[in-house]
Amino acid sequence: MSCNALNQGMIPKLSRVRVIPVLSFSSAEEGLRLGEILCRCGLPAAEVTFRTTSAEAAIRAMRKEFPSLCLGAGTVLSVEQLERAIDAGAEFGVAPGLNPEIVKAAQARGFAFAPGICTPSEIEAAYALGCVMMKFFPAEAAGGINFIKAMDEVAKTSLPAGYTYEFSGLTRTEQESSNSTAIIFALCLTFVYLILSAQYESYVLPLSVILSIPFGLAGAFLFTNMFGKNNDIYMQIALIMLMGLLAKNAILIVQFALERRRTGMAISWSAVLGASARLRPILMTSLAMIIGLLPLLMPWGVGYNGNMTLGAAAVGGMLIGMLCQIMVVPALFYIFQTLQEKIKPIEFEGDNASVDSEVKQYTNPYVAGALQAQIDKNSKK
Repeated sequence: MSCNALNQGMIPKLSRVRVIPVLSFSSAEEGLRLGEILCRCGLPAAEVTFRTTSAEAAIRAMRKEFPSLCLGAGTVLSVEQLERAIDAGAEFGVAPGLNPEIVKAAQARGFAFAPGICTPSEIEAAYALGCVMMKFFPAEAAGGINFIKAMDEVAKTSLPAGYTYEFSGLTRTEQESSNSTAIIFALCLTFVYLILSAQYESYVLPLSVILSIPFGLAGAFLFTNMFGKNNDIYMQIALIMLMGLLAKNAILIVQFALERRRTGMAISWSAVLGASARLRPILMTSLAMIIGLLPLLMPWGVGYNGNMTLGAAAVGGMLIGMLCQIMVVPALFYIFQTLQEKIKPIEFEGDNASVDSEVKQYTNPYVAGALQAQIDKNSKK
């Protein structure tokens, strides 16, 4: 029998049930107790989520004890979980998203399977794969930390005593990871600061790099709001990536400015020429990344909501960060290098140091030639 035939036979069977509870078990014995309660209450179907390690054993025990109970496997995230659910005796499977690999594996086994969808494009993609049974998540595209917090507030004031709730799928993952997001960002900034402190041999100068990063992060939030998206796990991934890329651009400017300062050049001109020397490389690398991420902003394809959030945050952060850092980092270098030299005077590389070739390109050629001749004359003496 084909998978479509099984789905078409399963749809009227499940529609007669109307309410299909989603169950999570910590042991097979707990599954047997709830299976007996379901049969007594006249609910002949249930979906056992595979978020726990006892799901497979619970389905197998309930199938043996209650053969008339229509059991399904929920939150199937891999082909391996699908195979375990089928072997345990599940009659249908449900996934929180559309994974073509799992759908094709279910079709190959002749197993009734309902992928999770939340947008019209995902419905079309699932139908193209031959799925006639799907699970619709209407609130998936409007999720995010703000909605999770709103659900918490409503539950505290509206649920009767003794009632609880929990999330599943991507929302559950987002809820679990949101608590550690602030720690991750703090660790990223701490490691960047410590590494730069060792490189520059200063606890002050790295602040010219650290304080330039928020400009790009502000651009990420601005573009995300412009595209109507929320601060979810996709945006947080983009922010962590941006921190590294923005820090890289600022490090290039500060490093070249510091090299020029050590040759005896004034702090102000060191900052300006350092930014000028790295202008083209920063523009090329940043614009190449922005252009490469533009396809993520297109509103089509499977999972385009997550792609748009990731693309909007990354493109906005790189664009605003690139434009601001070219002007802000030299100013920050001037401020913090001045403070650093008040704490510890800089040691120049030598009074008879040659004019660097990269400094010459930004200097009047006649002045540079005369200066080089004077340096050569002094060195001979």
